[in-house]
Amino acid sequence: MRAQFTRPRLLAALEDDDPKVRAAAGRVLAQFGVGEALPAIAAWLRDSGVEVKREAAVILGLLADPAAVPALVRSLSDAGAEVRLQVIVAL
Repeated sequence: MRAQFTRPRLLAALEDDDPKVRAAAGRVLAQFGVGEALPAIAAWLRDSGVEVKREAAVILGLLADPAAVPALVRSLSDAGAEVRLQVIVAL
């Protein structure tokens, strides 16, 4: 019963202004294999912040959903070496 209330709140937290809140919500959702989180997390790969993009790649790797592959592949050309490394690990 608790999951009915937690899941929507975690999905909503993916859009929070605080990147740490978004990352925490994304990690929890990935641990439980919630594929609904994928579009929001994949969008983080287009963020201007290196840390946000790196975290997105980590979480998409944890999610292990083949639907994330196109977004990850596009990020292989990211300017940030840390981002590219995490994308490779995620793939």
